[in-house]
Amino acid sequence: MWSAHENADFYRTLLELKRRNSALWSGAAGGDVEPISTNADEDVFAFRREADDDRVVVFSNLSAEDQHVTFDASSFVGEYRDVFNDGAVELAGTEEFVLGAWSFLVLEKTAAGTSSEDPKGADAFLLEGSHPNPASTATSLGYVLPSATEVRITLFDVLGRKLETLVSERQAAGTHRLDVDVSRLATGTYFMHVDARGWTEMTRVAVVR
Repeated sequence: MWSAHENADFYRTLLELKRRNSALWSGAAGGDVEPISTNADEDVFAFRREADDDRVVVFSNLSAEDQHVTFDASSFVGEYRDVFNDGAVELAGTEEFVLGAWSFLVLEKTAAGTSSEDPKGADAFLLEGSHPNPASTATSLGYVLPSATEVRITLFDVLGRKLETLVSERQAAGTHRLDVDVSRLATGTYFMHVDARGWTEMTRVAVVR
């Protein structure tokens, strides 16, 4: 059961964020992924998504070393909440911080009246991510379909090259889990892109040996 998994709180926090923050909703309801340029682009994947008055800013260290990250936040200044540490963060211009090995920072724009429940989000496609992550032999991708639809899941490498179509079929509404064999993949970062009737999401998986 997901509730008994060691990372259950992590996944629950992400799912709650997706439900309440319209920037992360799927399809036209959500915001576009806008890359954020940093001094460590080779090792740090950074982006923001914005819709209406909601915004999410994400930094992911895809390396085994600490990264000293510098970036220009002048186009998305404001007060944010650290989603996992529940602390206040202000972005006001050129910013700098240290991001630990294989760690991440998820910031949510602070907005008065933000609700932890949202009925529109409850009807959206939900991508629960993969675990374990990092993985060495296999990982499991979980997702929820609000209605029966055609589903295509594609595996890409870090350069955006298509490696394999993992799923291409019609699936029923409900919770699904896809077991992915990564034992044949070289050490590195890969992405699984999910397309379900206009809902498109991508999740990262790190392969280690």
